[in-house]
Amino acid sequence: MSASELISIIQTLYGELRTSFSGDAGEASARKRAEKLTYTPSVPRSRNKARGDYRDKVHNMLLRTEELEDRPAISKLVARAFADQAKGGEPGEVALLEQLYACDEYIQQFSVVALVEDQIVGHVIATRGWLDGDVPLLGLGPIAVDPEFQGKGIGGALLNEIRDRAIAAGERGIILLGHTTYYPRFGYVPAIPAGIIPSDVSWGDHFMALQLGDKELPQGKFIYAAPFGV
Repeated sequence: MSASELISIIQTLYGELRTSFSGDAGEASARKRAEKLTYTPSVPRSRNKARGDYRDKVHNMLLRTEELEDRPAISKLVARAFADQAKGGEPGEVALLEQLYACDEYIQQFSVVALVEDQIVGHVIATRGWLDGDVPLLGLGPIAVDPEFQGKGIGGALLNEIRDRAIAAGERGIILLGHTTYYPRFGYVPAIPAGIIPSDVSWGDHFMALQLGDKELPQGKFIYAAPFGV
């Protein structure tokens, strides 16, 4: 069986899976599965208290490349951002980040922090991934914003910064697994219908791709950096 025939079969199964999981209950089930298997945050929550103060601070936001001395503050930020999913323990995203820093797929220019008044309030990382083992793409995540600064556009600014850096570096595309109502605002589309296949097709529309440039992304199976294990 050729690779294209296999991809066609997976796309058919994906369509059947979407049908079987249609409706609110199916969407909730798929979302829980995606959140368990990925390291992307919940859709930013709006805050009603002191919105003006936060807005003023965000106007002074600085985005820059992560540095070694930033890592303890980033770990604390990620722990706060994912505390709701940790059930009292340390979120797995903290250990994942440490492993990503140390892996061969780590690319420093794609690890970006957001600072407000010298405080790290957001972080995103994209690491090397591979399509069919030989086409390099970026796998994005985790991305985290301090809970006190969510809903202020910081997550979007980080996503746009990674996109711009990837374009400047000649990258062909970015892959992520996340919320289907948030990331499409930044150009991400479901990847499976385009023939980019995840390790688990039950991720469905949560598995998304962003094409960079005019050249379409090839089809194939995407593999994340080794610490993700998928």
